[in-house]
Amino acid sequence: MRSLAKALSLLDHFSDLQPQIGLSAFRRLTGHDKATLHRHLQALTEAGLLEQDGDSRAYSLGPRIDRLAALRGKQGGGRVPVAATVDTLSRRIGEMVHLSQVRDDTLHTIHRADFGQHAMRVGLPADWPLPWGTSSSGKAVLAFSAPALTAARLDALDMRAAQKDNLRRELRRIADQGFARSCDTVEVGVSSCAIPVFGADGLARGACSIAFPTLRGTPDLLARAASLLAEAGPGLTHGMGGTVPDHVRQAWRRTTAPQPQRIRA
Repeated sequence: MRSLAKALSLLDHFSDLQPQIGLSAFRRLTGHDKATLHRHLQALTEAGLLEQDGDSRAYSLGPRIDRLAALRGKQGGGRVPVAATVDTLSRRIGEMVHLSQVRDDTLHTIHRADFGQHAMRVGLPADWPLPWGTSSSGKAVLAFSAPALTAARLDALDMRAAQKDNLRRELRRIADQGFARSCDTVEVGVSSCAIPVFGADGLARGACSIAFPTLRGTPDLLARAASLLAEAGPGLTHGMGGTVPDHVRQAWRRTTAPQPQRIRA
């Protein structure tokens, strides 16, 4: 089983930026010896999960991946049912929206959409790992994970003790309000707002985030992003087969509730 898991983990290295990978590149990425890699790659190719280019000898995802993805979509699982929700969010707010999922203790982007008409946009490579302590998605997951798991992830962060203390306080606020924000922490000039996506056990298994240039991050945009995410939150979690905890559902309702207008004297 360990050998099977090691072979299947090779599939995680493919992305939009890296659709083809050669044997030498796999050795650099994994640290595995040539014989082991060749054996795993050959098994994946024979199973149709990979295919090899006859000229370059590089590997790419095989036809069985497409069939399995289509089958999973028809059965109502995975990202297919929620992709439309992500697309709708992007159309409504006019900014980039991305959905992420935890795999091997790393937060990977699994779907993104940008239907905005702005000349200045946020770029995000597919399957790019999102940092735990600085991205709004990472913080949204940390705030709603099992306490022991959150503690372990915090311990592994390359931060000073004071920074981790500040992050812990921020995570408590996120747990109370139901969404997280970031501003210029992952990349200068980029801000975002994110909500957790829950698993069947009521713990965060991913996140959905709206990202935008910080220059456009007005209070109105920040409030609208949080409201739209909170509105879409239950459907996103349900589409991924999860359950939203009651206290989070209540926090999202507060976020989407109309705010009373101030009466000017």
